[in-house]
Amino acid sequence: MYGVNNPLCYPTSGGKFGEMEGITLLLLLIFVLISILCFFYRQRYFLQLTALFSRRNFSQLLVKRNRYLDPMSVIGSLVYGLGQSLFCYLVLKYFFPRIFALQSPYILYLFILGVVMFDFFVKNALLRWHCFLYDMSWKSIPEQYCKTSYRFASGTCLFVLLVLALYTGYPLILGLYLPFLGVLFIAKAIKLFKLNSMKRHPFHFFVYLCTLEILPYFVGIKVLLIFDKQLV
Repeated sequence: MYGVNNPLCYPTSGGKFGEMEGITLLLLLIFVLISILCFFYRQRYFLQLTALFSRRNFSQLLVKRNRYLDPMSVIGSLVYGLGQSLFCYLVLKYFFPRIFALQSPYILYLFILGVVMFDFFVKNALLRWHCFLYDMSWKSIPEQYCKTSYRFASGTCLFVLLVLALYTGYPLILGLYLPFLGVLFIAKAIKLFKLNSMKRHPFHFFVYLCTLEILPYFVGIKVLLIFDKQLV
């Protein structure tokens, strides 16, 4: 395991393109995507960042719902997916360094990105399935805007923490993401429960929250712990 003040990645000597250079390009890509959001969608981007904590801003998202089905959502999802994958990659490198001896870092990152995107698409598919069961339009349900706001806020915050953790030499800065993510998750859960446009029973909502939003992460951590022990 790395030390508290040791950098997670080091630049490659001799002008070679290494892991740190790849991460720098990835962060640059995320920065460009966020810049596009700030330049072309400034007002809507602000609404997405604050919608979970502001009833007024969330209402504005719902009023203009048809205008929000545009490239902005795709860009926001990319920021979230790329940043979340890099965060998981760095956490694995910090706590499970033996895994990196088995495969190329680039392959590992692509695998993690695939898992993150798979999780994203599965949850969206299940939400669409719920819409079908309740005979509701996918575009009309407020739940999707709530989850989109969660991705925008977490992705933006994570980008800032990733830059600080990688270029200050203090990797534990990434630990600040966990309480922020917890606050966002609680805000999202409360918002989803209050909305409840599908009129789900509170018990069913609790089961949904535990099985789809919480359980997969505990299962993933358990699998990593078992796999890491086998490498000893």
